[in-house]
Amino acid sequence: MIFVLFLLILIGGVLLYAFWPTTPNLAHLAAPAGSHDVRILRDEWGVPHVFGRTDADAAFGLAYAHAEDDFLTIQQILAASRGQLGRYYGVDAAPNDYMVQLLRLWEV
Repeated sequence: MIFVLFLLILIGGVLLYAFWPTTPNLAHLAAPAGSHDVRILRDEWGVPHVFGRTDADAAFGLAYAHAEDDFLTIQQILAASRGQLGRYYGVDAAPNDYMVQLLRLWEV
């Protein structure tokens, strides 16, 4: 009896491992090194001054400087705008998630 139970657990573990989704490869989302011609200079108060050759370069530099300064707020706003605050903050954030889904903000 114990052998059968052990065998079932072993087979279940192998099947779970075989069909468990793998971690997605997100390497294609990273910007290649040197792909943006941007300079970020900070003055004596730490304020970033972003200089880019093109608008896209400057936008990348602005986002990079913002992420260096306040990454948590960026993530919170992103979660709020997607209606996923409840995933991180629990039931207290459910009204925000409900309104985002009700108003279908992602379809606008």
